[in-house]
Amino acid sequence: MFDNLKATAAYAELSSNKRLQWLLLLVLALLLLYVLNAVSTLIEDEKTLLTSQIGLHQRLVAAKNTPFDQDKFVQQKNIAQQYLNELPTASSQSAAEASALAALEAALGKKVERNRFNLLGSDLVRLGNTKLWSVRIEINGRLDESGVVNFLDEFTTEKPYRRIASMQYAPKSNNMLVIVIDYLYKEESL
Repeated sequence: MFDNLKATAAYAELSSNKRLQWLLLLVLALLLLYVLNAVSTLIEDEKTLLTSQIGLHQRLVAAKNTPFDQDKFVQQKNIAQQYLNELPTASSQSAAEASALAALEAALGKKVERNRFNLLGSDLVRLGNTKLWSVRIEINGRLDESGVVNFLDEFTTEKPYRRIASMQYAPKSNNMLVIVIDYLYKEESL
C-alpha cells in the first residue's frame, strides 16, 4: 500500500518540492494548534463547572451542619408578616396600577414640574399564599435642585412599598428628572 502511494504523482511532487513540504508541515502544525486550543477550552470550561459545583457542595455541607434556629425563623416570619400588613391593598392588578398612579401623582405631582407619569407595567409576585403586584411607573419632568432632598424623602423606610428602581437627574442641564418607581400592592383579603 505504501508502495502504491510512492508511485503517485502527488508523492513525487511532494518529494521534490521543499516549499510544498514546508507548507504541508505548516498546515499540520496549525491543525494541531487548533485541536490543542479546542481541548484546552473544553478543559477550562469543565474546570470552571467543577469549581462551582465544589463550592455549592461545600455550602450545602455547611448548611447541613448548621443547626436550625426555630426562634430566629419565627422572628423573621413575624417581621415579614408585619411588612406585608403595611402594604397597600388592591382588588386586582388593574386596580393596583390605577391606585399606584393616583398615589404617586398625589405625593409627587406638585414636587416635579412639567411632570408626566407613565405606567410601564406590572408583575405578579407570589410570596407563599400571598399575591402581590409590583407596579412600575416612570416619572419625567423637572425638579429644582433645592427640592431634590425633599423629593427623595418620599422614599424612606416609612414607606417600604415604594422604591426607586432607577433615577437620572441632570441639574446642570435644565434640571431634567427621569425616575422609575416600583410600587408594591397585595391582594385584598376576601
